[in-house]
Amino acid sequence: MNVSKTVWFHGSSEVLTSIKAGSSITPTENVARGFSYRPEFLSINNEGRRIRHNGRRSGYLYVVDEMLVDADVTIHPASKDDEWFEWRVSRDVLVKLVKRTEIVEEERFTKEEIAQMREKQKQHSGKSFVEKREE
Repeated sequence: MNVSKTVWFHGSSEVLTSIKAGSSITPTENVARGFSYRPEFLSINNEGRRIRHNGRRSGYLYVVDEMLVDADVTIHPASKDDEWFEWRVSRDVLVKLVKRTEIVEEERFTKEEIAQMREKQKQHSGKSFVEKREE
Protein backbone atom coordinates (compact mmCIF):
# COMPACT_ATOMS: atom_id res chain seq x y z
CA MET A 1 0.00 0.00 0.00
CA ASN A 2 1.29 3.44 -0.86
CA VAL A 3 0.77 5.15 2.51
CA SER A 4 1.54 8.68 1.31
CA LYS A 5 -1.03 8.53 -1.52
CA THR A 6 -3.77 6.89 0.52
CA VAL A 7 -6.74 8.85 1.83
CA TRP A 8 -7.05 7.90 5.50
CA PHE A 9 -10.30 8.09 7.48
CA HIS A 10 -11.05 8.11 11.20
CA GLY A 11 -14.45 7.63 12.83
CA SER A 12 -15.26 9.01 16.27
CA SER A 13 -18.17 9.81 18.51
CA GLU A 14 -16.37 13.02 19.53
CA VAL A 15 -15.55 16.35 17.87
CA LEU A 16 -11.82 16.33 17.11
CA THR A 17 -9.06 18.31 15.45
CA SER A 18 -6.40 15.64 15.94
CA ILE A 19 -6.04 12.02 16.95
CA LYS A 20 -3.45 10.63 19.34
CA ALA A 21 -0.71 8.11 18.65
CA GLY A 22 -2.23 4.62 18.74
CA SER A 23 -5.55 5.77 17.24
CA SER A 24 -7.14 3.77 14.44
CA ILE A 25 -7.31 4.96 10.85
CA THR A 26 -8.54 3.19 7.74
CA PRO A 27 -8.41 3.67 3.98
CA THR A 28 -12.08 2.57 3.85
CA GLU A 29 -14.69 5.24 4.56
CA ASN A 30 -17.40 2.79 5.67
CA VAL A 31 -15.08 1.22 8.24
CA ALA A 32 -14.49 4.64 9.82
CA ARG A 33 -18.21 5.38 9.66
CA GLY A 34 -18.91 2.10 11.46
CA PHE A 35 -16.38 2.95 14.19
CA SER A 36 -17.96 6.41 14.61
CA TYR A 37 -21.08 4.80 16.07
CA ARG A 38 -19.04 3.22 18.93
CA PRO A 39 -20.75 -0.15 18.49
CA GLU A 40 -20.27 -3.15 20.69
CA PHE A 41 -20.64 -5.33 17.57
CA LEU A 42 -19.52 -4.34 14.07
CA SER A 43 -19.58 -6.50 10.95
CA ILE A 44 -17.93 -5.29 7.78
CA ASN A 45 -18.25 -7.32 4.58
CA ASN A 46 -17.02 -7.05 1.02
CA GLU A 47 -13.96 -4.99 1.91
CA GLY A 48 -16.04 -2.34 3.61
CA ARG A 49 -18.87 -2.02 1.14
CA ARG A 50 -21.46 -3.30 3.65
CA ILE A 51 -21.54 -2.69 7.39
CA ARG A 52 -23.79 -3.88 10.19
CA HIS A 53 -23.57 -2.70 13.79
CA ASN A 54 -25.36 -2.05 17.05
CA GLY A 55 -24.21 1.53 17.54
CA ARG A 56 -26.71 3.75 19.31
CA ARG A 57 -25.61 7.25 18.42
CA SER A 58 -24.39 9.23 15.48
CA GLY A 59 -20.78 10.28 15.26
CA TYR A 60 -18.26 12.03 13.04
CA LEU A 61 -16.25 11.03 10.00
CA TYR A 62 -12.80 12.57 9.61
CA VAL A 63 -10.05 12.51 7.03
CA VAL A 64 -6.38 12.71 8.01
CA ASP A 65 -5.35 16.28 7.22
CA GLU A 66 -1.62 15.80 6.70
CA MET A 67 0.67 13.54 4.73
CA LEU A 68 1.58 10.25 6.34
CA VAL A 69 4.66 8.17 5.57
CA ASP A 70 5.34 4.49 6.20
CA ALA A 71 6.85 5.21 9.63
CA ASP A 72 3.61 6.93 10.72
CA VAL A 73 1.36 3.88 10.39
CA THR A 74 1.28 0.20 11.27
CA ILE A 75 -1.37 -2.29 10.32
CA HIS A 76 -3.56 -3.36 13.24
CA PRO A 77 -2.65 -6.94 14.27
CA ALA A 78 -6.24 -8.09 13.68
CA SER A 79 -6.10 -6.67 10.13
CA LYS A 80 -2.80 -8.13 8.92
CA ASP A 81 -4.42 -9.82 5.91
CA ASP A 82 -6.88 -7.01 5.23
CA GLU A 83 -5.08 -3.75 4.38
CA TRP A 84 -8.45 -2.14 3.67
CA PHE A 85 -9.51 -2.49 7.30
CA GLU A 86 -7.69 -0.96 10.27
CA TRP A 87 -4.30 0.68 10.83
CA ARG A 88 -2.83 2.64 13.76
CA VAL A 89 -0.96 5.90 13.74
CA SER A 90 2.35 6.06 15.60
CA ARG A 91 2.14 9.80 16.32
CA ASP A 92 -0.46 12.49 16.90
CA VAL A 93 -2.11 13.41 13.58
CA LEU A 94 -4.32 16.30 12.43
CA VAL A 95 -7.79 15.40 11.15
CA LYS A 96 -10.47 17.37 9.33
CA LEU A 97 -14.20 16.83 9.75
CA VAL A 98 -15.84 15.41 6.64
CA LYS A 99 -19.38 14.98 7.96
CA ARG A 100 -21.57 13.96 10.85
CA THR A 101 -22.51 10.30 10.57
CA GLU A 102 -26.13 9.33 10.98
CA ILE A 103 -27.22 5.82 11.88
CA VAL A 104 -28.84 3.97 8.98
CA GLU A 105 -31.51 1.70 10.44
CA GLU A 106 -31.07 -0.95 7.72
CA GLU A 107 -27.46 -1.41 8.91
CA ARG A 108 -28.39 -2.11 12.52
CA PHE A 109 -28.39 -5.62 13.93
CA THR A 110 -31.72 -6.94 15.17
CA LYS A 111 -32.19 -7.76 18.86
CA GLU A 112 -32.13 -11.45 17.94
CA GLU A 113 -28.81 -11.09 16.08
CA ILE A 114 -27.28 -9.25 19.04
CA ALA A 115 -28.48 -11.98 21.42
CA GLN A 116 -26.85 -14.63 19.20
CA MET A 117 -23.58 -12.69 19.10
CA ARG A 118 -23.57 -12.26 22.87
CA GLU A 119 -24.06 -16.01 23.26
CA LYS A 120 -21.14 -16.73 20.90
CA GLN A 121 -19.10 -14.17 22.82
CA LYS A 122 -19.72 -16.03 26.10
CA GLN A 123 -18.65 -19.30 24.49
CA HIS A 124 -15.38 -17.83 23.25
CA SER A 125 -13.36 -15.05 24.83
CA GLY A 126 -16.22 -13.18 26.50
CA LYS A 127 -14.92 -9.93 25.03
CA SER A 128 -16.74 -7.56 22.74
CA PHE A 129 -15.49 -6.31 19.38
CA VAL A 130 -14.34 -3.06 21.00
CA GLU A 131 -12.50 -4.84 23.82
CA LYS A 132 -10.70 -7.13 21.34
CA ARG A 133 -9.64 -4.17 19.18
CA GLU A 134 -8.20 -2.32 22.14
CA GLU A 135 -5.91 -5.20 23.19
